[in-house]
Amino acid sequence: MAPWFASEKASQFAERVRVTDRRNLGRSPLVLPLLRILGLRRVVDEEVPMQRQRHLTHGQALEALVAHIVDSLGKKRVPLYHLDAWMDRSGLALCYGVESSHFNDDRMGDALDAFLPHAGEALQTVSLNLLSHFEPVVGAVHHDLTSVLFAGEYEGSETITHGYNSQGSQDKQINVGLDVVGPEGLVVWGKPLPGNENGIGTFPAAVDQVSRLLGGDSQLFVTDRIFATFENLWGLRRKGHHFVSPLSRQLVPAGWIEAAPDAEFHLRKYHSQHDPKNPYWMAERTLALKPPKGLAANELLVRALIIRSERKTRDDREGREKALQKIEDRLMQIRGYLNQRRYARREYVQQQVTAALKPPFGQYVHYEVSGEDGQLSLRWWRDEEALAEREKLDGKYVVVTDLWDEDAETVFGWHKEQHWVESRHRNMKTDLVLRPVWLQDDKRIEALRGLCESDVSVCDCADGAQSH
Repeated sequence: MAPWFASEKASQFAERVRVTDRRNLGRSPLVLPLLRILGLRRVVDEEVPMQRQRHLTHGQALEALVAHIVDSLGKKRVPLYHLDAWMDRSGLALCYGVESSHFNDDRMGDALDAFLPHAGEALQTVSLNLLSHFEPVVGAVHHDLTSVLFAGEYEGSETITHGYNSQGSQDKQINVGLDVVGPEGLVVWGKPLPGNENGIGTFPAAVDQVSRLLGGDSQLFVTDRIFATFENLWGLRRKGHHFVSPLSRQLVPAGWIEAAPDAEFHLRKYHSQHDPKNPYWMAERTLALKPPKGLAANELLVRALIIRSERKTRDDREGREKALQKIEDRLMQIRGYLNQRRYARREYVQQQVTAALKPPFGQYVHYEVSGEDGQLSLRWWRDEEALAEREKLDGKYVVVTDLWDEDAETVFGWHKEQHWVESRHRNMKTDLVLRPVWLQDDKRIEALRGLCESDVSVCDCADGAQSH
């Protein structure tokens, strides 16, 4: 028997069907089912029920907004005040059975206003849905901070402020702390901060929230060095949690790293997938961290892994030489200006030389200005003995933990898995082009930031679906 699609009935059916509209749905066919798994629309509508009948519920409006942001990842994102045009162009409005004009910026603003008072509870429920459905292996919680850049005028905002970011630039931004678990980097918690805050002081609250969400008495937190203050590490121990974190050199006693002889370092098995030819060596010691003045606490005894990387050794040496050369180029320029105009005065020359000796490497260049005003001379030289001591630090950094029984290779592996949370941050790195008219209000900005957390969760799920 011939298959149905080759039958006469099928031909007659095909004659009656005509393609009247073709749309490029982009990622929408994948994004919407994932959003339904997370339950964003249902959770929002339960937390924020509509007071009167409208074409769209708040849940539908915000679900569409998240779908738009996720679909725009890796593309040139349209401003959110053109969301209605995007909904029409993508055909996504057809999935809601309404005209695309109902997805206008006023409707989105109303939904954000209604959502914010319930955002914490709603996003926590979404996170629980995510954990329940995907059941990630929670070996460690990875905590990190990133910046989300904004375009537009936000002069009155206390949330979007100028702040420094990983690119070294000062942009209009908010900072976002994220906590992720599992190799998929599933986001379980997020917290918005003003763009000029570093998140160190809010880390204890993040620990409490994540602990309540995941359950259990003890969690392992893996962080970057900015969060590894004595107060934070001590606080984790008091609450029964554990930590793995690189340590800022300000917390390491002077000469402690250099005192470890080369014979103590052993080649590790770990190799980065992105840089397999970069070997790591490790020496293991015990370190007593002293509490800052004013904090009633005892010394914190930690297990310290001194890590040495060949690539970091090369980078440190090249970076130091580049910085020293820049200092000497400026000193050469100053010497060329000597005894001309302002450079004829000793006081002004010394001011310029002092400004040229920028930290951290200016301390390794000594100088002498001699002669009377108008007959000045300048010479300088490197402190080779001090530079030789500094060179002993090349390529080395310290990772501390309170896990005494775990294999050192395992501890180092947890530290290197910090890229899980960093990969989640990359999903938020495209600029948000937002119309200031309806996002001048910090409350709406915070609500949108909360939705960005859902965006990242959807990307987590999509990555997992693609890998399987």
